Amino acid sequence: MDEVTLSVLPQVDAAIMVVMAQAPFSESERDFLETKLLTNDLGRIIFVVTGIDRFNNPADVEKGVNYIRDRISKHVLQRAKEQYGDNSPEYEVYLKKIGTPKVFGLSAYQALQANNGNAEDNGMLVVFLNLSQPWRSF
Repeated sequence: MDEVTLSVLPQVDAAIMVVMAQAPFSESERDFLETKLLTNDLGRIIFVVTGIDRFNNPADVEKGVNYIRDRISKHVLQRAKEQYGDNSPEYEVYLKKIGTPKVFGLSAYQALQANNGNAEDNGMLVVFLNLSQPWRSF
């Protein structure tokens, strides 16, 4: 993390946090999320799991994305419990505010291949093109 990135974080309205499918939500990513990004509203963070084309089948993709979503939720809720206390009014407000983390699987390679007409669109192009949808509600 360089100084430029850290200096602009307090000013951003939203963020995309990229997580590799093969190294799902590592300790350094968890630390960055908790100490840097969660100073803002988690609802403004979209998590993108890249490299999903390396999974063997679509069921593994779904399983991997769900695993990462669960890990993020677990760490966020633990941080909230530590910060506000379990079942406190502040904790309940925080839970309502963050909701379920927005986690999307993405294979840029597959999306580009489909977009260029070099491969059959297996749905990744739709994910790639619609990734901007959540930003419209901010």
